[in-house]
Amino acid sequence: MRQTARATVTVVLLLILTVIFLRHPQPARAVTEWRHVLHPPTSPPAGWVHVRWILVASGCSGCTCGSTWQPGSQEGLMEKPGDRRTVGRNEGPTSSPWGSTADPRAQCPESGEWAAGTWYHNAVFPVNWTFGGCRWEPGAVRVCDWYGSWGSPTWEGGNFAENDDCCADGGCDDGDDDWIPCTCPAAFWSYSSPSFSLLATDPPYPLVVGQDPDRVGTTVTFRVSLGPATHTWYGPECPACPAHTETVRDRIDDGSADIILTQESRDWIVNELGLRYYGAEPKHPDWYGIPLDLYDCRYEGNTHVCTASAWIPAEDPGEYDVNATIVAGLNGPRLRGPYHLGRVKVWMLDTTLWP
Repeated sequence: MRQTARATVTVVLLLILTVIFLRHPQPARAVTEWRHVLHPPTSPPAGWVHVRWILVASGCSGCTCGSTWQPGSQEGLMEKPGDRRTVGRNEGPTSSPWGSTADPRAQCPESGEWAAGTWYHNAVFPVNWTFGGCRWEPGAVRVCDWYGSWGSPTWEGGNFAENDDCCADGGCDDGDDDWIPCTCPAAFWSYSSPSFSLLATDPPYPLVVGQDPDRVGTTVTFRVSLGPATHTWYGPECPACPAHTETVRDRIDDGSADIILTQESRDWIVNELGLRYYGAEPKHPDWYGIPLDLYDCRYEGNTHVCTASAWIPAEDPGEYDVNATIVAGLNGPRLRGPYHLGRVKVWMLDTTLWP
């Protein structure tokens, strides 16, 4: 009789320990730091080369039509050397053969003839980034790779560099050196890309809402930073057109998150969990456009920093990719993203009957 009582107590203790273990799943591997590594394209688009010399000024003054160049580059600015077209005075296109004209062709001051020079075919190509997965490095560092490829041009057009003596061959009277009307390059803005750091998941080990009577769900919290923008304009002197720049604070006005169940977790639900729960399949794996709750926003120098959180009542266990998009306010609203922040895990309680 005493042995039977002991056996009963042992079975009860084992059942209690099993329930406690299942109620409190083992913690996921802790991440001390997230690092995002960018792998830009290794070569320009076919037929194009990176611009290494910038045409900063061009036009005509008196008899002389010329151009000023300086070494430099602009992100994504390319030239197609095979399209260069050198033309004589009053010959060839008077406006860009490839779209809009960033730097127009000038005319000789008195004769009105189109100055000789060269047309340059330019375009600005953006880089599209593709997520390449994450890996562990020593020190519990999670490193995520992003691979770049060239997208379609955001601008394509022509620049004309004058090279002419308008008074040669009786082209005009060299009686004055008045500047002819000309146009400086258009002003433009350069914007910073936001950066993110995943801070926490609350609760630390969230359950699927179907097993949580309080339906706490999962709240993902992260920090987002947005650096200042740069305003560049030219002039007013033309054709010298000196460049001017100004740093202007940007701001984070709004945002959203996409929290997507990974393909590995979808496969696990169907192929492994389905062995114990017949017909198991993902219920609600994709959560798009979850509004961000922004708070504690402030400027650190010229950088705008906010804490952001997104909440989902997750119905499926597994790992979720977290992608965020913010709305910037300067000259906006402007969408920036989506950007991959990392992964969070949602747990479930499971029961196993032993023979």
